[in-house]
Amino acid sequence: AMHAIQSLTAMGLGVPDDVSVTGFDDLPVAQISTPGLTSVGYDLKSYARKIAEIVVDRVTSRFETSGDGVALPSMIRWELEPKLMIRQSTSMPKSKASRRLK
Repeated sequence: AMHAIQSLTAMGLGVPDDVSVTGFDDLPVAQISTPGLTSVGYDLKSYARKIAEIVVDRVTSRFETSGDGVALPSMIRWELEPKLMIRQSTSMPKSKASRRLK
């Protein structure tokens, strides 16, 4: 996304005036770039804590067994909840009249 902003700027397009740009992973550079990059991110500390809880639970709990006594790990389903970090690289859509190419 950072390269896209650079390329768009080099082409004479404004971000976000002409084109909105978003990224994914909310890397630290997204916060300090100009314009600041709107990005989808995650609360990494909370996720690390949750993963540690799952690992500890797996290590300390018993596995389910199949009919022949073989230990089977139980399945865990866990969904990450993304967070949209809105910064200066996006704006509201413009009216149809202003979307015409120059």
